[in-house]
Amino acid sequence: MTAILSLCFISANNGFAATDYIEHSVFRITNFQQRPDWKSPWKMKPTTKDQGSGFLIHDGFILTNAHVVSDSRMLLVNKLSSPNPFLADVVAIAHDSDLALLKVRDPDFYKNLTPLELGGVPELQSRVRAYGYPVGGHELSRTEGVVSRIEFGTYIHPGIDSHLLIQTDSAINPGNSGGPVTQSGQAIGVAFQSNLSLNDVGYFIPVPLIKRFLVDIKDGIYDGVPEIGIETSS
Repeated sequence: MTAILSLCFISANNGFAATDYIEHSVFRITNFQQRPDWKSPWKMKPTTKDQGSGFLIHDGFILTNAHVVSDSRMLLVNKLSSPNPFLADVVAIAHDSDLALLKVRDPDFYKNLTPLELGGVPELQSRVRAYGYPVGGHELSRTEGVVSRIEFGTYIHPGIDSHLLIQTDSAINPGNSGGPVTQSGQAIGVAFQSNLSLNDVGYFIPVPLIKRFLVDIKDGIYDGVPEIGIETSS
């Protein structure tokens, strides 16, 4: 598989309609990053700017992809339809499962925001909705599709680890990475990669791997997903 990173109810808490509170809890992340120059290891490459997405979960943490915030020199987070960016810091990162947590420095950022709850693993052919900030625009994008496949597959970041992933025909484009995939008002995954050689093929990280990451980092150290370390052939 060759995949390319794309890389009714009113809340009593804030007055947003059900879909509105989700939309207000999804953010655009701008990463000013500087990567090492492997051909000249004594220097760094020029700073570049990349765009991704993230969403609010418990305790003021923003969940996103590791590849969205990698090699960061400065991270800016924008709320829905707001021109004012907020500085954020990486709290935890898991490159093997392409997940990261951020926290915005200014506590005012969190006013009137409701964290998204994590759901379960969706059923095949059930409908899902993806939110994010794909390149080509500044406003929030919303796309819908169905769950077409649930299997183990390679995570393109870093490209050597295979975990459970879920395939959908909901559009997941560059910039969508880190945004939530939702069902019944809950986040059931994190959009993280697509296959640009095929039409309508996107992937998201399911909740079991997300919860494992969140439990792992409770002690302040990420230990990683255990692996047997052997290969078999027949």
